[in-house]
Amino acid sequence: MKIQILRDQQNLIEGYEHVVMNGAELDLSRFSNNECSEIIADNILDAVPIRYMAQTLKLLTDKLRMGGKLVIGGTDLRLFCKQVLNETISPTDANAIISQCQSMTNLEEIVGLVSTTNLKIQTTNINGIHFEICCTR
Repeated sequence: MKIQILRDQQNLIEGYEHVVMNGAELDLSRFSNNECSEIIADNILDAVPIRYMAQTLKLLTDKLRMGGKLVIGGTDLRLFCKQVLNETISPTDANAIISQCQSMTNLEEIVGLVSTTNLKIQTTNINGIHFEICCTR
């Protein structure tokens, strides 16, 4: 079973079960623990309040089978601020980004959080203001 978790119905990947978040709520109850070979959640961390980040990561990890792959990502707060200060991102665009976020964190903080689980980080990637972490269970 492969799952793609999205914040809206855009950028659907064919061949995956799709789960659309309802605000900050992520309901994976229709999937059994250890059922998924792959979970793509590359743009959901912004939708999760910071106080629920560890809980969300545990939920995703529980659904993965041993050897399963998890891709998570979000907006890096430090890179976002730097681009706003350097005027690479306009105030209008910055407001649009902020209005869509429950939280922003950074790559290092999520890497630290992942390291407290039984996930092993395979790769990290930064593209503009977004980061992505690929890990396996």
